[in-house]
Amino acid sequence: MTFEAQMYWGGAALIGVWLAVFGLALAATRNGTVETGPATQEFGPDPEPPAVVALLANRWRSVDRAAAATLLDLAARGLIEVRQPDDDPARSTVHVTGKDAGPLMPYERRVLDRVVERAGDAGAPIGAIAFRAEERAKSWNSALRQEIVAEARQRELSRARFAPLLASALYVTAFAPGVLFAVAVVSGGHGIRGAVLIGAAPAVALMWLLARVLGERATPRGLERAGHWAGVTAWLHAHEEFAQLPPAAVTVWDRYLGFGTALGVTSRAGRLLGFDAGDKRRVWSAYGGTWRPVRIRYPRLRPGFGATTPRLL
Repeated sequence: MTFEAQMYWGGAALIGVWLAVFGLALAATRNGTVETGPATQEFGPDPEPPAVVALLANRWRSVDRAAAATLLDLAARGLIEVRQPDDDPARSTVHVTGKDAGPLMPYERRVLDRVVERAGDAGAPIGAIAFRAEERAKSWNSALRQEIVAEARQRELSRARFAPLLASALYVTAFAPGVLFAVAVVSGGHGIRGAVLIGAAPAVALMWLLARVLGERATPRGLERAGHWAGVTAWLHAHEEFAQLPPAAVTVWDRYLGFGTALGVTSRAGRLLGFDAGDKRRVWSAYGGTWRPVRIRYPRLRPGFGATTPRLL
């Protein structure tokens, strides 16, 4: 067997070892089973905020609905007011009450600041909460997730899926197969550029796999609390009208609406209160002092013509 063949086979063997260790790590760090508690309307003596409940309800994978749930919880606590002028919940508006917020968690402050930024003193349509720029929406939601995860870890409900030492070792060793491949390419008389391309390919693939699974996983207490909130979910599901409650129903349902949104039960309120990148063809504008929806048409590109700026309709 030639030296080049030995390097190629050695690199392939290292990939196999890396994948085996990676698979064992995945199996060893799986979340345990959440045992649903009895249906209950009780939050508990020291309930987690709705944002943290959203993390538990999403199996520690995401914080979907956390921002909307936090807004509704701030409304239940009197810091924000949601008004519905007619039968259409989509025409609801959000207003800052001016009540002393007191100490807030970072993610609560982030949501409140966004509402203040858009609502000002006169209020704003709920659709105006969404971001226009996709990059800003991603950045804002990424920071929100980090703040929620920090709170969950402080409450001993969540932990990193892989220990820092294990994650670092997997990152570093992901480059080892590529080094052997690069040596084989150079030894075979090929150029440095080819060696870099061939050597980088396995590292990129392995690091992509690793990045896909790095995140949070449950602690024993986290599983216990997730089971309790599953019981609250069952109680909320018993109220058929709860899923279709509009955001303004927070005046009647108080904190239940925020927790219901975090748990994915209050689907209507969660859809209307979006903190992602909104519809690019229909945006809200306060130009002139009055909020109004503005439709934007994006011209299609034609061969031989450059891009043109969007036109307001």
